[in-house]
Amino acid sequence: MVKFFVESITHLKDTVTVELLYLQARSLVVKGVIQIEQETAFELAAYGLQAAYGDFIDKETMDEHLKKDPALSAKIMKESASPLYCEERIIDYYKNLKGLLRGNAIVNYMTIIESLSTYGIHYYDVTDKSGGAYLLGISCKGLGQYRTTDKRIPERVFLWKDLGNLLFRDKKFSAEVLEARRVVHALSSINLYEDAADQSFLPSDDLTNAISDPTTQVSVSRRTFAPGQLTVHVWFAASAALAKTIWAMAISQHQFYLELKVKRVHVCVWSV
Repeated sequence: MVKFFVESITHLKDTVTVELLYLQARSLVVKGVIQIEQETAFELAAYGLQAAYGDFIDKETMDEHLKKDPALSAKIMKESASPLYCEERIIDYYKNLKGLLRGNAIVNYMTIIESLSTYGIHYYDVTDKSGGAYLLGISCKGLGQYRTTDKRIPERVFLWKDLGNLLFRDKKFSAEVLEARRVVHALSSINLYEDAADQSFLPSDDLTNAISDPTTQVSVSRRTFAPGQLTVHVWFAASAALAKTIWAMAISQHQFYLELKVKRVHVCVWSV
C-alpha cells in the first residue's frame, strides 16, 4: 500500500510512482474523499479521459468510457442539474484537449489535485475534551482539526515544526504543540493510496517529459506562524485501537516530513 503523498510530482523521478499517485488521486476524487468544486470535477474528468483514451471522438464513445470508468463522485452527480449537464460540461473541456499528450494530461490533472486543500490528508473521527465531534486530519505537513461538515478548511492547524511529543493512551491521542497565534486555512499535499495497485501501467516517455517541463507548476500552500507557548492538545477516539492508529499515522507522517527535508528530489512513497 502507498501511504504518503509528496507536495508535487516534480519531486519524483520514477514515472511508475507518478502513475500510481495519479491513479489513486482519481480513485479518491470519484469516492469523494478529495472534495472538489463542480467545474473542477468536470475539468479533471476531461483530463482523465484524455490520459486514458486520447482525443475526443464523439459523445457516444465518451459515454461508453465513463460507464466503464466513472470520473465523477456521487456528490457531484447529485448536486448537478442533470446527468446530461455533466456530460455536456465534460465534453466542453474534453474537446479543448485535442492533441494533448497522455503525460501532459496526467501532469495537468495532478497539478490541479495538488492545489486542493483535501489532497493528502488522512481524516479520523475524534472528539475534544468537551465531547464535540471533529475530524482530525494528518499529513506530512502536520495535524489539522476540522468540523465534521467541512474537510476543506481546518479550524486549527499544527505544523510538524511546532509539534513536540505525540502520545496515546487508551482512547486518548495527545500532541504537544507550540501554540501559534495565526491559524492556517490550507493543508495541501500528502494522501492515502489504496486502490491503484491493481491497475496496470508502464513507464511513459511523454510523462517523463511532462513532469520535467519547466512550465509544470509546484503547488505549495503559504503558512505563517508566530511563536507562542507549549501546550498539550487532546483528542479522543471511539476506541483504543483507533487512538493507536491515529498515533501511528502521525508518527509515520512526521517521519516522512523529516525525510522530505533531507532529500527533496528522489522520494520513495511506498509503504508495506
